[in-house]
Amino acid sequence: MVIKMKKIVIIGISAAILVIAAMLVIISGQTTAIPLMQKDVAEQTSSSQIPQSSDVAGRLSSKIILNTSVPEGIEKILVYKTVQPNVTKELTLQYAKKFGVEGDLRGDTTVQSKNLTYYVLVSKNSGSVEYMNQDRPTKELDYPAVLPSDDEAIQIATTYLKERDLLSGSANLITPPDREYAYLLGEKEDTISYGKVCIVFGRTLNGLHVEGSYLVVYIGGHGDVIGFTSHWRSYEPDKEYPILSANEAFETLRLQGVPVGMSEVDRVSIDRVYLAYQTEAGAFKESYLKPVWVFRGQVIQNGQPVRAVLQTIPALKEGPA
Repeated sequence: MVIKMKKIVIIGISAAILVIAAMLVIISGQTTAIPLMQKDVAEQTSSSQIPQSSDVAGRLSSKIILNTSVPEGIEKILVYKTVQPNVTKELTLQYAKKFGVEGDLRGDTTVQSKNLTYYVLVSKNSGSVEYMNQDRPTKELDYPAVLPSDDEAIQIATTYLKERDLLSGSANLITPPDREYAYLLGEKEDTISYGKVCIVFGRTLNGLHVEGSYLVVYIGGHGDVIGFTSHWRSYEPDKEYPILSANEAFETLRLQGVPVGMSEVDRVSIDRVYLAYQTEAGAFKESYLKPVWVFRGQVIQNGQPVRAVLQTIPALKEGPA
């Protein structure tokens, strides 16, 4: 028997790219859990089931068409200085208490339950936090009939974060609920075995979305919270710096090209352009939160969209190193 993990995205409002992927594979009755990989959660639309161009190796295409108007008249923007996290064993133990994890402290950053089921991990570089129940989801506890509805999942996640003082005032729901299912492979069709619901919150600063900053709550059967991840640095205002115009950033994009894979394509169609901030991944240190121009669209092949595009171009003309 083989069970594969698919991600089903419920399409609703425009939301962000998280995109959070997980895979569970069961072969001969043995389960291997692969930790979720954090990705950009800035916007998720109906094209989200198409691979992102930034994740694809191969040729670069400069046949890029701008099919939308772009913001104009923005000459300067506020840059934020990143407050460096102070991760101590006391802080890690505080997080473990919030999640009800009792066990051994490993270094200053990890608490592992004695039965190895639960862990809490805090990143020294970014202050990012991860809590997981490594035994969930399962087909016995998390089959589709007992998973919460979208509205129920949002309420569960919001209440869970508020009760633990983990829901920042700048947080906002940025994607529709994201359902990740394990499928039993069949000769004619696949059937759902089990899954979980992911609720993703993002943030805004200075009226702009922060790409790559998120809170995620993972919910299993009967509304059980089975995991949480956050990448939510602290910032303080620095000062304003001059930025490129959207058209100047687009010319930079055309010069560097967009990854389109190995096949020949018709073009890359850019359908949305906006200014945002972009944080470094949680594994890395960060000195400043800087603005970027974000370009979203589709790779077009034989007249059809085959791959979503999400590319960013640094917006600062000059600024902090």
